[in-house]
Amino acid sequence: MAKFYKKGPLGRMVEAEGGASDPGLAEVRMTPKEYKELWGKVRTAQKDAAYVRSEAEKNVSEIKKKAKETIAEYRKKAEADADRRVEEARNVVRKGEQKAENLRKQLEEANEIIKNEKHLNENLMRIMRERANQSRGIKPKKQHDGYLVLGSRQWKEKYNVEIWDTEDHMIRYSRNLGAARRKGYLRTEHKTADVWKSVLQTPYDASIPLEQVQYRVEEEDLWKKGILKDIGCTGMHESYANGRFDKNEKSGLY
Repeated sequence: MAKFYKKGPLGRMVEAEGGASDPGLAEVRMTPKEYKELWGKVRTAQKDAAYVRSEAEKNVSEIKKKAKETIAEYRKKAEADADRRVEEARNVVRKGEQKAENLRKQLEEANEIIKNEKHLNENLMRIMRERANQSRGIKPKKQHDGYLVLGSRQWKEKYNVEIWDTEDHMIRYSRNLGAARRKGYLRTEHKTADVWKSVLQTPYDASIPLEQVQYRVEEEDLWKKGILKDIGCTGMHESYANGRFDKNEKSGLY
């Protein structure tokens, strides 16, 4: 049976009365049998610990291996999915480019047709203008634009101008004009202006439907070719406001 000792008087070892829990415990003495049994337990514990460590390392290695395999598998799937999506996107782009190319070709063909038709129409209009000029005795028939001023007259045009006392009132009462007038913020001033009315004759035969020549007359001839400018007209209302007098801030009244 193991015995427990502590230092006594004069440094001699004496048996510890408190056993293994004695505060002065300095030495433990065992029999050979006890020592052998204890050593056997230690070795067994060491072997168990080594086995547990070995198994743990194996498990960790196996877990790492499986994790790498899983990651590699996911990476492979992700790359395959990415390649598939990229290829799908490329197919969409290729189809879009092909469609765009087809549309571009169709647009070029349409523009060529329009260009040819416009050229033919220009020639037709030119011939028509020259014939009209010849029939009316206008010279030179090839250079003259074919427009004649048949008559002009001047009259007084009445129109109204709304005048606000301040810009702040105009902003605040722009949707309530009645209240603005009652409060004296807005007043109407009656004015008159000298307005000219001219009647022009075009070089186009009256048998031609108006919709076929209206754009040419209003946009191409009167404005782009400057025919209206030649007779002193600096502006023109849209058709819905035809006959309505207006004021242009830059050029004055027209």
